[in-house]
Amino acid sequence: MSLVLGADSTNKSLFELSIEELLNIPVTVATKQPIASQDAPSNITLFTRSELEVLGVQRLVDLFEYIPGFYPMYNPVEGNQSYLVTRGHAQKYASTILVLFNGQRINEDYTGGINYFSRFLNLKHIDKIEVIRGPGSVLYGSNAFNGVINIISRYQPELSVTLGSPNSKRLDVAYQTFFADWEMGVGFVWEDDSGDDFDVEFDMFNLQTKTTDPKQVRQVNYQFKNNAFIWNGLYLESDRHNYYLFRRLRDGQTHVHLEQWLNSWELDIIDEHDQTLSVRLESNNAKRETQTAIFPQDNIDYIEADYLEGELFEYRSYRYNLDAVTLFSEQHKLNYGIEWVLSSLPSSFLKSNYNIFGNFEYLGEMTTFNSDDERIVLNRKRKIHSAYTEWEAVWSEQFRSTLGLRHDRYNDVEPRNNPRLSLIYAPSQLHRFKFIYGEAYRAPSLGDLYDVESGLTAGNANLKPSVLESTELVYQYRRKNNYIAATLFHNHISDLIAFRVDQNNDVYLANVADNDSSGVELEWRSNWDAVIWSGHASYWFENETEQGTTDGATPSEDLSPEWFIQNRISWNINEVMSMSWIYQLRDEVDVLQSDGSLELSHLAMRYVQSDKVSWQLKIRNLFDKQYATGSYIPLNRSIPVYQEYPARGREVWLSLSVNW
Repeated sequence: MSLVLGADSTNKSLFELSIEELLNIPVTVATKQPIASQDAPSNITLFTRSELEVLGVQRLVDLFEYIPGFYPMYNPVEGNQSYLVTRGHAQKYASTILVLFNGQRINEDYTGGINYFSRFLNLKHIDKIEVIRGPGSVLYGSNAFNGVINIISRYQPELSVTLGSPNSKRLDVAYQTFFADWEMGVGFVWEDDSGDDFDVEFDMFNLQTKTTDPKQVRQVNYQFKNNAFIWNGLYLESDRHNYYLFRRLRDGQTHVHLEQWLNSWELDIIDEHDQTLSVRLESNNAKRETQTAIFPQDNIDYIEADYLEGELFEYRSYRYNLDAVTLFSEQHKLNYGIEWVLSSLPSSFLKSNYNIFGNFEYLGEMTTFNSDDERIVLNRKRKIHSAYTEWEAVWSEQFRSTLGLRHDRYNDVEPRNNPRLSLIYAPSQLHRFKFIYGEAYRAPSLGDLYDVESGLTAGNANLKPSVLESTELVYQYRRKNNYIAATLFHNHISDLIAFRVDQNNDVYLANVADNDSSGVELEWRSNWDAVIWSGHASYWFENETEQGTTDGATPSEDLSPEWFIQNRISWNINEVMSMSWIYQLRDEVDVLQSDGSLELSHLAMRYVQSDKVSWQLKIRNLFDKQYATGSYIPLNRSIPVYQEYPARGREVWLSLSVNW
C-alpha cells in the first residue's frame, strides 16, 4: 500500500491525522467492499478532500503527478496524443488506466481511455480518491491494466469563485439537502479559460507562428440516496479551440466539442451480517464534434472557401452488475459477481462544407455525411459477459491472503481469464510485507477494430488483447510519526497495440511488440508538530520494448523518463493559514528534442478567514519554466511529425470559498 495523505470523511484536517489513522482509512476500490487501506490486497494510494485542498489539486490530470509510478505527459493540444506513463509504460488515450466515478467506469469503448471525452474532469466536489497501483482486471476487466482510480463524491454546501492567469475564471457551487430518509447532493462547475500564448513551429501550411489554447468547461454531478438505494450522475461538457486540434493547426477554424453523461443506479437487495447482494445499472453516453481547416483557401484552384472537415461521434454503453459477499466466518469471506455490457457507436460520420463523397462541390455550410456507407467506424455492437470470484482469508493477526479470478467473454475479441494472488505478512506493528501477483488486459477498442477512415488509422479486426503479468513485492515501515514504503515490481506486457506504417505510408494498428519493465517506487512521510514532509520517487532499471520486423511504433522507453521524484512540504503556519510547496524533478525523455532533466515547483496557500470563509492561492510552475511535453504518434512517415509541444508557463489561481 502506499501512504495515505489526507483527511478521511470525518473532516479531520491533513495535520490532525496520525500515521496510524491514515493507514486504517477504509477503501473499497481493491475488493469492492470496505477494507483498511493497509490490509488491501493491492498497492493502494489514497487522497482525501483535505489533502487535495492543501495541495491545490483541481482536475484529474493534475492528480496523476502525485501518484507514485505515474508520470503525465499532458499537453495543451486536443488530448488524443497526450499520454500517461505508468511504471515505464506509455499509452495513448491513457487507456491502460481505469477511472471510476463512484464506482462507475468513465473510460469509453471507442478508445478504451479517458482523454477522448473526460480530459477536464474537475475534482472539486469529492470526498476521497482511491487508487490501485498495478493490475485491477480481476475485479474490473479491461483497461484496469496498470491502475484503477475511483473518485468518490461529496456535496458540502459551498460557493467558490476562482480567478486565474493568464485569463481564467471558474465558479463552483455545491448544495446538499435532506428529506425523510433521503439525501440529495449536487455540484456545478463552470470554467472559462482564454488560454496561454505559444510560439509554434509545426504549422504544415506556414500560415501562423503563434496560437492559444482556450477552453470552456461545464460540469454537473449529483447524488440521491437512502439506506438501500443510491443514484449517482455526472455530466461533463467542454469546448476547445485553436492550437493543434484534430491534428491540424488553424486558429479560428479548429474546434472540439465534447459531452459525456454518466448515470448509475445501485440497490441493496440483501444486507445481512453474513450475506450481501446488490444490483447496479450504469449508462455512459458521450458525444464528440470536431472541425478544422484541412487546406488553405488558395491551395487548390477550384476551392471556393476553406476546406473544412470534422467528425461526429456518439458513444453509448450500458452495464449491469450483480455483486455479492458471503461471510463464512470472521476469517473467511467470498466476494463474487456477474456483469453484462453492451457498447456501440450509433453515430460515426464525417462533416464538411464540400461533398467529400461525391464530386467535391462546395455545399456552403457544414454537412454531416450520415448514410450507412459513409460511416468512418463500422456499426458494430460490443457485448461482454463476465464473472468474478475472490476469496479473502485472515489466517492470524500477522498473515492474510486473497485469491481471485475473473472471466470476460466478448463477442468480438478473444476471452480472457485474469487471476490475482495477494499475501500480506505483518510480523509486528513496525513492519508489513505484501506479495502481489496479478494479470490484467486491455481489450482492443471499437476504434482499434472497426475504424474505416477516421482521418488517421485503419482498424484491424484481428487484434488480440494486450496482456500484463505483474509481480510486486511491497515493504512498509511505520514508527510513531514516520512512514516509508518500497515497492519492487516487474511487468511483462505482451501483444501491445500500436501504430504501424506500411510501404505506402498508410497507418494501421497491430499487435506490434512486447515490453518488460522493472523498477522501484519509494514513498515517505514524516509528521512534525506543524510540518509534514512527504513524497515519492520512481526508478525503472529495466524498460525494454521488443518489436517485430517492421518499424513504426514509438517504444515506451523513448516516451518515458527513467526516473522522477516529487517532494512535498506542507506547513500549518498557524490556526488559519497553511501552505504546501511541491518540487518535481525528472530525467530526460528521448522523444523530446530539448534534452535534459526537468525541474518544476508548485505552491499552494490556504487562509481560513472564518468558519465559513476561506481563501486559496495556487501557483503552478512557480518559476515560469519553459519546457515541452511529448506526444504518442507513429514515426517514419513521409511528412514531418512532431512529438514535442510547448507546455503552459506559470499559472496563478486565487479562490474565495464560502460554506453554508
